[in-house]
Amino acid sequence: MKKIDSFINIFRDLSHSGHSLSGKVRSNELTIALKEEIEKLVNRIGKEDYPIHEVIEEIEDQLSQHIQSKALIIRTLRKFTDISPYLLIHIKKEKTEEYRLKTLKIGNTSYYEGHFFSHKTLERYCNWEQPRLDYFEANVYEKYIIQCFDLFNRFFDQLDKLCLDYDLDIIKIQEENGILVWIRDLHQLLGYGYDKKLGEITSFPYQYPNLETKINSREIDTEQKPNEKSNRVERLDQLFEQTSKFLAVMQILVSEKLIEPNTYIWKDTTKGNKAFLAAIIKDLHAKGYYKDKKPPENDTIELICRNTFQWKIGIDTIKRAKPSGFDLSFIPPASTV
Repeated sequence: MKKIDSFINIFRDLSHSGHSLSGKVRSNELTIALKEEIEKLVNRIGKEDYPIHEVIEEIEDQLSQHIQSKALIIRTLRKFTDISPYLLIHIKKEKTEEYRLKTLKIGNTSYYEGHFFSHKTLERYCNWEQPRLDYFEANVYEKYIIQCFDLFNRFFDQLDKLCLDYDLDIIKIQEENGILVWIRDLHQLLGYGYDKKLGEITSFPYQYPNLETKINSREIDTEQKPNEKSNRVERLDQLFEQTSKFLAVMQILVSEKLIEPNTYIWKDTTKGNKAFLAAIIKDLHAKGYYKDKKPPENDTIELICRNTFQWKIGIDTIKRAKPSGFDLSFIPPASTV
């Protein structure tokens, strides 16, 4: 498929950009030429809205002919196996150092400085790490990585919707085939006519439930079988009685400018914001959103803050946080949502 292959080609300089940000790349004729190539690519992507819809239409043409639909999606996903480790920043990972190189360890696989500095750039851009990186203040390599991140997520959000229209679940297909190149953002499905489909979806943002996953491998390392359920709550969505209400609450937090719209990353940095987040999680229980009558424990709230909102909050702050200490009237009772 020509259009998908052309789209894949856009990501070809991720490795060089990441390595360049390490500061260890010596300037020579090749690196100067690559920098000029990336500058041209950044300018082209910046001036033009890349026609992702044309790539999606090419895939839809194949799906509409019922030509091995699942096999087609598997082949499409595998085209991104070398790309996704640079951009899939929500995946569970460990930052370390091997052979005197900055290392990103995902599952049993070690990725080195190109991947490490790509993640670092995007984490700063998404305000996970400080100082926050503004796109317009970024250098050419950082801008290119950010643009790739945007294109990557926009493509997969559209592909996810297309596949659901054909009763294909990308998350399930990845799980069955032991690969992981993309993690669904459920929020992107709400408001696009996919509310009824949500009941059929078992995977939530950021991580597969109960799985330790290794990218680019046909095997999934796991401490338990995939169909075994864990009672441990690590994400906010696991507390909710209904997925639709979880998504409605997240939309409220987006509207209040407390979290980022696509990633749910906590963005409020005003004084007392950590206690504010903990109070919100407690208040949601009081207002009837959770399936368990017992309020979540403090250590559970700590995990939720880290895994759902990418925000580290100390256990003492969580213990002291009280909903009554904040104006939380913007969150309505669950019965009215």
